[in-house]
Amino acid sequence: MKTYENLEELGPKRLEIIYQDKDLVVVNKPAGLLVHKSTMDRHETRFALQMTREQIGQRVFPVHRLDKPTSGLLVFALNRNAARKISFQFQKNQVKKAYLAVVRGYLQGTGIIDHWLKNIKKGKFENRVGNGGSQTVHKNGYPQCNTACEQNPDARGHQGDSMEPLCPKQSAVTDYAGLATVELPVCVDKYPTARYSLVALYPGTGRRHQLRRHMKHLSHPIVGDAIYGKSCHNDFFKNKFHCKGLLLCAVNICFFHPVTGTKINLWATPDKRFQLALTHLGWEDAVVNFKKSLGHQKSQIC
Repeated sequence: MKTYENLEELGPKRLEIIYQDKDLVVVNKPAGLLVHKSTMDRHETRFALQMTREQIGQRVFPVHRLDKPTSGLLVFALNRNAARKISFQFQKNQVKKAYLAVVRGYLQGTGIIDHWLKNIKKGKFENRVGNGGSQTVHKNGYPQCNTACEQNPDARGHQGDSMEPLCPKQSAVTDYAGLATVELPVCVDKYPTARYSLVALYPGTGRRHQLRRHMKHLSHPIVGDAIYGKSCHNDFFKNKFHCKGLLLCAVNICFFHPVTGTKINLWATPDKRFQLALTHLGWEDAVVNFKKSLGHQKSQIC
């Protein structure tokens, strides 16, 4: 039976187009929508690639991907030449991306996560009961992940509900910046209060599930993450704020146009579900200030 993690009913009939010319189109992918067909989700019948193609009436070429539960900016090329050139920028990590995420605990200041990640091979996922509910776990199986934050008071008691697969490791780098924090007078896990942070994440490499795994490594898992997060916090946001799913959005992307060489700097507004969480936590101004810091007061093209 078909399931939709965050798409309302059958999802949007049309995708929001952020940018389009004769070589590229950039859409705002909703959470719960696959980029293209996948053996891991054989039951799905709707894909961002297909919807974009039907919406603009021409063939599109995928040049990168976003995880199904991640929302935000997704780039497609409109011809082979543009696809080849923009793909090269992605492969060489020349495309700059920024994500917004809601994470557990207080994560303040700025820092760099330089932590190698085991290569996740593509395969099926299965449900496994974790701490406080049913969670999705990679079929390869996951050994316990040692954290680098055992002395962090906001990492207290975090074990996660799943683990990482045994595969060769790859280098992975993520920059982060804390944007806002909140402490709620609610007992969600073991403690009388619950702390959360709004953070900006800047991937320096493009490993599978990199941001989600790096946040788990810091013991600040992203809220709504059914693989690397903790179900009690996921359930709290779902039940208290009516906010279901991964709170991770690709809000900014900056690259050079593959044909003209013009620098393009784009912003996508987080979806209604994400916006609802921001409103409940009082973080709307933090997002506005972050957007301004990225140079989005006026033009999309630099």
